[in-house]
Amino acid sequence: MKLERCPLFGKCGGCALDFADPDYRAQKEKLLSGVLPDEIIWISDLRRRAEFAFLDGQVGFFARASNDIIEIPKCPLFDDSINSVLADLRNIPFSGAGRVLVTKCDNGIAIDFNSAMQFYPPEIKNLNVARISWNGKIVIEHIVPTVLGHTFLPNGFLQATIESQNIMRDFVAQNAAGKIVDLFCGLGTLTIGLKADGFDTFDSGYVKVRDLFKKPLSVKELAKYDTVVIDPPRGGAKEQCTGIAKIPGKKIIYISCNPGTWMRDKKILESGGYKCERVIAMDQFIGTRHWELMSVFV
Repeated sequence: MKLERCPLFGKCGGCALDFADPDYRAQKEKLLSGVLPDEIIWISDLRRRAEFAFLDGQVGFFARASNDIIEIPKCPLFDDSINSVLADLRNIPFSGAGRVLVTKCDNGIAIDFNSAMQFYPPEIKNLNVARISWNGKIVIEHIVPTVLGHTFLPNGFLQATIESQNIMRDFVAQNAAGKIVDLFCGLGTLTIGLKADGFDTFDSGYVKVRDLFKKPLSVKELAKYDTVVIDPPRGGAKEQCTGIAKIPGKKIIYISCNPGTWMRDKKILESGGYKCERVIAMDQFIGTRHWELMSVFV
């Protein structure tokens, strides 16, 4: 995918790196924080979700190191449907501040507003999308948004692009075996079809609700599984990996969006005798300083 330089680069805080720079890939690889991947995948798909800020009538991204909003006519990294919604959002007379998550699901757009304001501007009902929520409560729903056949609940989590989601799903399917548990699983998109037991703090309707930071699965609970799939937030999963390290003989599929915490948790797993068999780095978040890692420990 050939991208032209964004005219807002350097002003908008959405990108830290110029994705149109000929040296972009070399710059990005320097941010792997000591990870030596066996393979690097450069994603070319456009983003299917984005979170914008709104403040006193303006909608866009914050300027770098500022609380000022940079209004974005069109982002070259977004799917056309996201850009179209962004244009419509600028016509809503917002007051106060908040954030709006726009997600392209398999059958339509879901928009989730989150704000300290209790009441929403009635104009949001005019948005031509599948569903709208305000602070987690559904305002209007023309179509139930779905992803891979599962209902996408307000403020749910999805991978940034369909391409990266499918690459991760294939990676898990190729490496998982036996009885599987999926930790920090979100909607369960990485293990749909694998009959995995899912756990996460967010109740997506398809998982067992549990705060895995405060109450990670115990050694006894983990013992009944052959494969552990784990995809934690950026903070990693120190407590959960400490428990996993105490049980030999498992296969661990660790998906991470933070090379720094992945390296920390890798050392924890290695202290229990596990070895990283393979790690793949994926530039899922084009223009940002973030990497996605897919790894297997045995």
